[in-house]
Amino acid sequence: MGEAGAGPIPPVRPPSQWAEAQRELILRYANGATLPSTKVRVRWWTTPEMSMGGWLGVLFYLARRARRGPAGSFVALWRQGTETAEPDLVFRPDPRELPSLDGCARGTVHGEYAPNGALLLDIGSRIRPTYNPQQPYGDLTRGLRPYGD
Repeated sequence: MGEAGAGPIPPVRPPSQWAEAQRELILRYANGATLPSTKVRVRWWTTPEMSMGGWLGVLFYLARRARRGPAGSFVALWRQGTETAEPDLVFRPDPRELPSLDGCARGTVHGEYAPNGALLLDIGSRIRPTYNPQQPYGDLTRGLRPYGD
């Protein structure tokens, strides 16, 4: 879907239609359908939730979020061959599908490599988005270390 480094990728559908398209893609993949594929560089990370209360907890939470971004597990994707620090897509995975809390790899995206795209990431194990893939925004990738070739 576009040349490497060609700029923002347009969404393929409205967010409200993503969940149904994702379920259909997983069924097509399981039934052996041929899907478009995109070679990617992958970085995943997990920022733990805070459990401290009171004003001190709020201050600690704000400082940590300013440094590392929101809590949860995330996967960032770059098309292979791009040199940008900002990823093309970011999504929330099921943390149990990640090989570790933090890491990087090369892999293949099967399906639609675009915001709100139905996709399946293969890095030796398969990782499915639990929410629609999006282009990065706000402080989502603040603590993300660039993945170099």
